[in-house]
Amino acid sequence: MASGPWIFASEDGKRLDVRHEVVGRIVDDKVALFQSTESSQTLSGTVQKTICVVYGECAVRLIARTDAELGIVYEVESKVGRPVDGCLPLFPHVGQLVRLSTGDAIPLGEQPFSWTVPGQVGVVEHHRWRLLLPAGCRIEWPVGGGGEGTIENARLGVVLPFPEDRDRYEMVLQIV
Repeated sequence: MASGPWIFASEDGKRLDVRHEVVGRIVDDKVALFQSTESSQTLSGTVQKTICVVYGECAVRLIARTDAELGIVYEVESKVGRPVDGCLPLFPHVGQLVRLSTGDAIPLGEQPFSWTVPGQVGVVEHHRWRLLLPAGCRIEWPVGGGGEGTIENARLGVVLPFPEDRDRYEMVLQIV
């Protein structure tokens, strides 16, 4: 589904891609999708395109707000008595920097790192995009790696833990 410069795609129900016509691939989720729905809504004269993807215990809504801004909402309805973690896998550009709101600039390479949002809001920037993150989530590198387990196949993961008292995370992805 395309919404202006935003392109949401699912390849045979096995991968969710979020691309921007200027930046290219940003989200690259290789987890099999169980259900996907699309809708449009007009708010303040602007048509917002939304895709909702449900897999496992998590539902993910992608909301194309403007040509340069995408809302991302992760939710769980039931934790079935056990902790649940969501993960937003971001497409990395190995060798480029990841900039954090704490002022750190980390090159993506062989060295792993983990960063937890300090305070109420955090920001991560990479390859011409910025992601505004709420308290409670963290960035991890590398995540996954496919069957080969190589850095080239790894993802930059936004890990979203859902403790008993939390069932929703809202993020904003901006093109910069």
